[in-house]
Amino acid sequence: MAEQKGLIVGGYGTVGSQIARILQEQNHDLQLLLGGRNPGKPLPFVSSLFVDNTAADPLIDAPKDLSLIINAVNDPDDRLLLASARRQISLVDVTRWRA
Repeated sequence: MAEQKGLIVGGYGTVGSQIARILQEQNHDLQLLLGGRNPGKPLPFVSSLFVDNTAADPLIDAPKDLSLIINAVNDPDDRLLLASARRQISLVDVTRWRA
């Protein structure tokens, strides 16, 4: 099976970095990228990517071969959600709250 690529937006935070650790332990075929506006200390097994979910297109710098996005930050204007839908990339949002 070919290696897949996943992006964790908010991956430098407490929740996102824990998700990254769990995914890495259980799926060695998944190449992880941590995305955010303020990169923190990177985990040793992942790469970093600038992602700003307040931008018109938060995924402008994202690789074309992403197969999964996990969102661990608020996306109040659904920009990340809409950008992933336009690219037909599966998105799991662990921070969504009711308005």
